[in-house]
Amino acid sequence: MNEKRLEAMQLSAEEMSEQEQSDIREIPPAFAARMLESIPISDRPIQVQHLAEFRELAQNLRNSGRGNLAEGAEKIINAFGEARADVELPSGKSVSRKPHLVIAGGFVRDTLMGKTPKDIDFATSLDYASVYAALSKKFAKEIEQGEIALVEEAGKNFSVLIVRFNDLDEEYEVAAFRVEGDYRDGRRPDTVMPTRYAGVDAERRDLTINALFYNPYTGNVVDYVGGFKDLEEKKLRFVGNAEERIQEDRLRMLRFVRFLGKTGFTAEVSAKEAIQKNASRIGELPAERLHDELGAVLGTGPAGDALDRLREYGLLREVLPEVEALGDCAQGPPYHMEGDVFKHTVLVANGLPAEASSILRWAAVFHDISKPETRAEEKNPQGDTKVSFHRHAEIGAEKLIPILNRLKFSNEEKNEIKWLVVNHIRMLAEFRNMRESKARELALSPYALNIIALAQADTRGAIPADPRIKKENEENLVLMRERYASILAHEAEKKTEIDTVLKAVNGREIISAYEKRHGHKPEGKTIGVLKARILEEIHDNKVSNPEEARAIMERVVADTNFE
Repeated sequence: MNEKRLEAMQLSAEEMSEQEQSDIREIPPAFAARMLESIPISDRPIQVQHLAEFRELAQNLRNSGRGNLAEGAEKIINAFGEARADVELPSGKSVSRKPHLVIAGGFVRDTLMGKTPKDIDFATSLDYASVYAALSKKFAKEIEQGEIALVEEAGKNFSVLIVRFNDLDEEYEVAAFRVEGDYRDGRRPDTVMPTRYAGVDAERRDLTINALFYNPYTGNVVDYVGGFKDLEEKKLRFVGNAEERIQEDRLRMLRFVRFLGKTGFTAEVSAKEAIQKNASRIGELPAERLHDELGAVLGTGPAGDALDRLREYGLLREVLPEVEALGDCAQGPPYHMEGDVFKHTVLVANGLPAEASSILRWAAVFHDISKPETRAEEKNPQGDTKVSFHRHAEIGAEKLIPILNRLKFSNEEKNEIKWLVVNHIRMLAEFRNMRESKARELALSPYALNIIALAQADTRGAIPADPRIKKENEENLVLMRERYASILAHEAEKKTEIDTVLKAVNGREIISAYEKRHGHKPEGKTIGVLKARILEEIHDNKVSNPEEARAIMERVVADTNFE
């Protein structure tokens, strides 16, 4: 192994555990050569930082409301601490050793960035069968009682163990360190083999900040790929050669854009250039993977900023050319002086609430999708230009059908997105003056809160030529929300009345009235028939008080005899 590389390792050796040191000493020369080739030695020495013992990190999780996540992780860590595995050294000698266990990925990155981790993933020197055997033995009683489940998540070439703590409602991924072969299809490796070496596993990962390994027994974080430096410099970088990482899995281009939004980091130059060069190949991926990752991109930070990044990196024209084309559609007076339709779409998507659902974000992206086809200009008698987009909401919903089908949206997703697109104009412009029945239909829709949020973002994402229009739009937003609140209050009042009415005609009252009228109690099944008839009469007559309801009950009972 290169002397400079060895020197870097030795400088850190005092800070490393015996297991970590032995892993480095025993890395096979072929793997060591690959590590040295793909990571410039001057920039990427192996480094170690002491973070904290896991019990301290676990307490931080408890303090932030993630106590269950900490508890399950502690049980897995303790289980591995008691395990032993026979390891054959390069010399041929076999030794019994505690398996190497690390926490990898997002937990380490988020902790170092001062954020609360959402999950914990483990990686280990044990292969899948050994992991399963060790945890099956340790958790035998809990598994038998249904408190813990071990579930195999089988990939094409490799399996990962999912450890589910049913009593804690938490699950953890435990994967073997692995080395991957070529990616001939640009999606997944042709071959995957387990390895004992954490450094080799780090080499297969996508981003340097996601390839840091935390040892829960020593409290050390080991960096084989330069992640510490990139975290410090707030730089997003692929592990090794950016072009190679993209050729292995095209989806990494979208993941890179997503992590730009997640971290707020700047892109390393060669990474950005590699994505722009290979953007046309993103379409080689299955539509299902594109759908899921695009949803994640839009769901990370402001959705409008995500759209801007997708366009900047050349990916938007490949995955959503219809949205990219909005940049060629000019708007104008009197309602849209903010720029082209794409600019407006970015402003609308950025104006959504931070907690906006995936569906709402997609609806914002697509809400003006048919403006290029519906654009028209006319001049008023004074010679002023007016730009209009008549029926663009209705036409847009139709235009969306092949787009949503292409990206494999579910039927439920398609229905809601189209509904939001169709109604986004109506909610602001018409809702306040609608007939009561139509207004109730909108207000009581399961999508009502989303359409209100979209209408508000759409309004505030526009810059009218006349400030008076802006003021009028804001007043309309107030009227929209007031009418929505009024309808909900009325429905709540009606429900209270209905509940009171229904209490007056419960099963006990029906049985008593029937027995008094006919001299015997009705049979079990006939009580339900009676109640259905009574409720139908109450509904048809719009009864709103208990006295009228009881009168109807008495009449229906009198007219019904099941003898």
